[in-house]
Amino acid sequence: MRGRGDAMSFQELSLAKFGEVLASKDPTPGGGCASALAGALASGLVAMVARTTAGNKKFVDRAGQMTAIAEEADRLRGEFLALVDEDARAFDQVMAAFRLPKETLEQQSARSQAFQQAYKAAVEPPMKVCTRSLGYWSWHSRSGSTETRARRRMRAWARSWRPRPWRAAL
Repeated sequence: MRGRGDAMSFQELSLAKFGEVLASKDPTPGGGCASALAGALASGLVAMVARTTAGNKKFVDRAGQMTAIAEEADRLRGEFLALVDEDARAFDQVMAAFRLPKETLEQQSARSQAFQQAYKAAVEPPMKVCTRSLGYWSWHSRSGSTETRARRRMRAWARSWRPRPWRAAL
């Protein structure tokens, strides 16, 4: 889809279409895009839990804190969605390097240099997914000292997310 010169944004696709394209033989979207999308979805869930808690009369003392967490989750959701396309563009550079000619020494040298630049660029989006994912651990610790439903949900989510950011870097 993207490797054929199509400039479509993956974040603009429906989830069903994204899943279809992800399952295709095309190299993008791939694991980095899927990890970034998982981060965006998780951010949406954190924002929902924080807003639900902020609006609950039992937790009026934490409303400001929960509102701040929801706003931060909204910001991160946007960053994760942008990383879906950033990862695809970066990996498209790697695939373009594979298509470069390699018959002469000059072509081989240019191809090698293109691979170096492309792989360097391709590492950046998954690393950004990893670093942004670390923010979830701080949300859990800031969600309060008592065992609330919101805290349990954030803890359960954090445990399920734990291995995923590092998968993006592999």
